[in-house]
Amino acid sequence: MATTDETIAVRDFIQAMLEEVSTILDTETRDAVSHYIDHDEYEMAFEGLFIEIMKVEVLPSLDYKKCREIAVLLRLDQEYDSYLKEEIVYEINFLSLNESNELITAFPTQ
Repeated sequence: MATTDETIAVRDFIQAMLEEVSTILDTETRDAVSHYIDHDEYEMAFEGLFIEIMKVEVLPSLDYKKCREIAVLLRLDQEYDSYLKEEIVYEINFLSLNESNELITAFPTQ
């Protein structure tokens, strides 16, 4: 992330999203996400939170368009190959949305 403002916005968004879905998550997940937030590991917090959200039977009403923007800002649409020491860019299907901003898929594709 480039700026302090972006970092604060990401932290606040993840925290708000955690609070919004806390009733559908187990204590271990809530504690883990909070731990990552407390230690400024926003990529891990976001990714862990969203993995658990994807596991629920009925997806909560979230601003999935904003979630996707945060995922891109956190560079979760990309993977770094430490062996090749190069960035591998994936087609972003992590958060694919339809015209109504409803979640279609949450899995990356190559």
